[in-house]
Amino acid sequence: MKQNTSRVNKACRYFPCHIKLEDCIFCYCPFYPCGDSKRGNFIHPRPKSAAFRARQPDFVLAGMQCGRLSIPPVGSIYTRDKRKVWSCQNCNWIHQKSVVDEIFTLIRDRYKPQTIKPKAENSKTGVIILSHGSKLKNANNTMFTIVNTVKKELGLKNILSAYLQFHQPDLAKTVRRLAAKGCKKIIIVPFFLFKGNHVSLDVPKAIKEEKAKHPQVNFIYTHNLGPDTRLSEIVINRISEAIKCTQKK
Repeated sequence: MKQNTSRVNKACRYFPCHIKLEDCIFCYCPFYPCGDSKRGNFIHPRPKSAAFRARQPDFVLAGMQCGRLSIPPVGSIYTRDKRKVWSCQNCNWIHQKSVVDEIFTLIRDRYKPQTIKPKAENSKTGVIILSHGSKLKNANNTMFTIVNTVKKELGLKNILSAYLQFHQPDLAKTVRRLAAKGCKKIIIVPFFLFKGNHVSLDVPKAIKEEKAKHPQVNFIYTHNLGPDTRLSEIVINRISEAIKCTQKK
């Protein structure tokens, strides 16, 4: 049986604050005042009565039920002074499900986590992005893109790819190359989704062997990709793209 999740807060004392209310995620519009004449307009405030001042806070938004008061007349916004205020009491744009979904899609697509760029003295730090490797040569080209992107973001020049199986260079050759460049610290990033035998057994064993060969180097073994929420976002994007393509057809 299909379960419907309500996105309307009926427990709110101001419910319903808008006509055809579908979504309450944005209780206050983040685009206020938008200045779009199709959604609202600037109006002059109506002077407050002494009785109103005695019973209410400094302002009350028109169109909202405020307990002891009835809904104020359309176009009446109460303020401290005589300045014009933006009234969008008849706009329900930000409370439409399709609009809220689109806003979160844009946020998700444009989100870019902030990276902490290493300081200049970290130039003797090397990074190895270690993937499984494939017998298909073209399949391994993806790592070149990954390495170049990471280099650009971190500003480190000594970032190389290595492969556990089926392709070269392997971990030993890549470590030897970085050590020859004078790297005193080598960070090894297992480019694996699951924490299986390779991540838990094979890679640690290989690193132990390299430590014996290069005692002057400090090896750091990071976590694998794992169940990171950013990977979930990629899956969500792929599904959304597929749905959009299907709808176009």
